[in-house]
Amino acid sequence: MARSSMAGTLDENLKEADALKFVASLMPDQQRAKTGCYCIRCIRLGGCPIACFFNMSSGRCLWLGCSTILYGCCIVLCKSQDGVYRSIFSGMKVMKVDHKSTLACYTKDCGGPCCFCDPV
Repeated sequence: MARSSMAGTLDENLKEADALKFVASLMPDQQRAKTGCYCIRCIRLGGCPIACFFNMSSGRCLWLGCSTILYGCCIVLCKSQDGVYRSIFSGMKVMKVDHKSTLACYTKDCGGPCCFCDPV
């Protein structure tokens, strides 16, 4: 059974619009991803854990740092005014979707989140 959050159920049905409403409802300092270890669950594989990483979060950037993702150390996302971390190279958006600091990743034309990043 999928967990739920203020944005909605943490599964493939969590619409990007609902996630955007949730992150917009947070104060700017609450929108920030927390620095620490995360487990990445792939939605297309039924929520199966596929990788882990230790991210570094500053006020404006989210760096995936040490990870089991090939070249993950090269991924840096920039936080925009709406509280969403965006890739400057792709259509990827990452945002907080609950008060436990779970992150959801949305890509262009994916229809829902491609993965969730659960704090460990």
